Amino acid sequence: MAPRRHSHPGHRKAPLWPIQLLAAVVGTVFLLVGVLGFVPDITARCDQLSFAGHHQDALLLGVFAVSVPHNMIHTAFGVAGLLMASTVRRALIYLIVGSAIYLALWHYGAAFGLNAGCLP
Repeated sequence: MAPRRHSHPGHRKAPLWPIQLLAAVVGTVFLLVGVLGFVPDITARCDQLSFAGHHQDALLLGVFAVSVPHNMIHTAFGVAGLLMASTVRRALIYLIVGSAIYLALWHYGAAFGLNAGCLP
């Protein structure tokens, strides 16, 4: 049985590795984008937020088309980033898998244009 480590009042938490900091920053940005997509003064025509469809009238910062699932996905991805930033390995997995997913979505959107499905 391994000996227990006792935390001392003066014991400091180890600083974050750069990869953990990057995952936390990416998570924070996605969380903010997801939440701000529901805020009327930040999202133009927020009252026209719809649950799905590629003809969205709500625009985040007056530029980016958003929908309810779009905002929810960004919020969940942001929370996941903050949670996964807890260790180097988890942060790396979050950044690699997240990048792969968003790269695939970008390719899908580039191939099919504005009629790419239910996401704006």
